[in-house]
Amino acid sequence: MVRFASIVMSVLVASPALAFDKSGVRECDEFLAKFEVCLAKMDSKNRESYQEVFDSFEEQWKELATDDQVRSMLPQTCEADNESLAETLTKDFGCEF
Repeated sequence: MVRFASIVMSVLVASPALAFDKSGVRECDEFLAKFEVCLAKMDSKNRESYQEVFDSFEEQWKELATDDQVRSMLPQTCEADNESLAETLTKDFGCEF
C-alpha cells in the first residue's frame, strides 16, 4: 500500500494536469487544485498526512455535489473548510491560496 501511495504521489507531482476528481463546484475544485500544488511542496511525512485530508475532501465534496439539494450549499461549505486549512498550509508550508 505504501508503494502504491508513493507511485500515485509521483504521478500527481509530475503531472501538469490536475489529477483529482472534480466536484463541479468551482469553490471546491479551486481549493483542491491549490491544495494539490501544496502537497507537492511537502516532505513525505507531512504529505502522507495531508494526502488523507485531501482525499477526504475530494471524496466528500464530489459525493455531496451529486445531491441537488445539498449542492447549492456546497460553495459555502467548501469556503469554510478552506479558510481554516488554507491558513495552516500557508503558515506551515508556504502554500498560496
